[in-house]
Amino acid sequence: MKGKLYFIQGFIASSQEGNTTTMGFESSNLTATILAKTFNINQIEIVTDVEGIRDVDPKMILFSKPIKNIDYNFAYSLAESGLNLLFKDMILIAETNDIKIKITNLESKVYTYIYKDIICNEKMLVLNTNKLFGCIVFDSLSQKINIQKELTKYNLEYFSINESILFSYTKGFNFKNFNFDYEKANDLFEISVFNVNSNQILKISDLVEIKKFLIQNNKTVFVVSTSDINSTINNIYGELIIEQS
Repeated sequence: MKGKLYFIQGFIASSQEGNTTTMGFESSNLTATILAKTFNINQIEIVTDVEGIRDVDPKMILFSKPIKNIDYNFAYSLAESGLNLLFKDMILIAETNDIKIKITNLESKVYTYIYKDIICNEKMLVLNTNKLFGCIVFDSLSQKINIQKELTKYNLEYFSINESILFSYTKGFNFKNFNFDYEKANDLFEISVFNVNSNQILKISDLVEIKKFLIQNNKTVFVVSTSDINSTINNIYGELIIEQS
């Protein structure tokens, strides 16, 4: 293929019958990784509208810095928690086939490499709405207890603020047998904060910029760690929850 350029659509697939179709979701990055595997290519370059992967979304936070190197495991965790630049399956394919991924921008020399055995001690923050959130209002302690039992029965994570219980659920969750009416609370964000070595939550002081953004945009923030939602909420939500006026 030396000296030639090949153009192909992203997210193209085939059905079990062999008919051309789409993957059911948009992921040109996954397409590129599959092609690299097929043609035994050892590196792919993904050109985006940002200058490589940064420690926080530059479209939301003014001050962000690039992360130069990320290993496969860390990249997978970021993709799993909603970093839209990455897709979980592309990382698995790249790791299995020893494909280096370079993420860059046409107008900049800044880039991020995703590869094996890379040392990275940077912290990263992913702000996303991949999880959906619901709100149930209660007017007595007994009702609150019953709601909590119902949420626990369906393994739904939750916490309480004033006379409301906020809970998270994934897209497609079946509420057919759910015993309580709820309202969608789509103005809640999930924040996932990663440290490549320990996956520890960032300190309160490290979230000043994200909190400023949320206040300016009248958003309520829902903060979770990568491990235990309940202990995290109990420890820090009082300082980070921003009540809407």
